[in-house]
Amino acid sequence: MAIFLASLFLCVSRLQIRVMTNNPAKYSGLEGYGLTIVERVPVQISPNPENFQYLRTKQQKMGHWLDMTAEGRAQQDRAVAPSERE
Repeated sequence: MAIFLASLFLCVSRLQIRVMTNNPAKYSGLEGYGLTIVERVPVQISPNPENFQYLRTKQQKMGHWLDMTAEGRAQQDRAVAPSERE
């Protein structure tokens, strides 16, 4: 997918982009196509009992930029609109 998007951006001569990702491989891969990343927007993911180990593995083994601390989880919980809460 990153290769397709990089090719698309180069075709329309847009060489500066904002990237929405937690994956450092995507970030560096896009730079390898000559794109200038002007901002990285993190994907906010709130760890919960069902996904905690999966997210921890992504962070530890693949280097994903994830905030797994209690403070990070609290900030993400506060960002959820009251109507979105169960």
